[in-house]
Amino acid sequence: MKMKAVIATDSISLLPLRGRHHPFTRPRAATLSVAITAYTIIWGNFAENHINIF
Repeated sequence: MKMKAVIATDSISLLPLRGRHHPFTRPRAATLSVAITAYTIIWGNFAENHINIF
């Protein structure tokens, strides 16, 4: 889970950077980063909690 948390943090930290360089793509970049972060966290938790199923 630590690795996944780092990936999520990186996505969030890249957000202002992308917004500054590409003003018009900022909302799309924000949505994408949030979606990736949420997916990563949810999937990470799901995989850890249901590891015995697989």
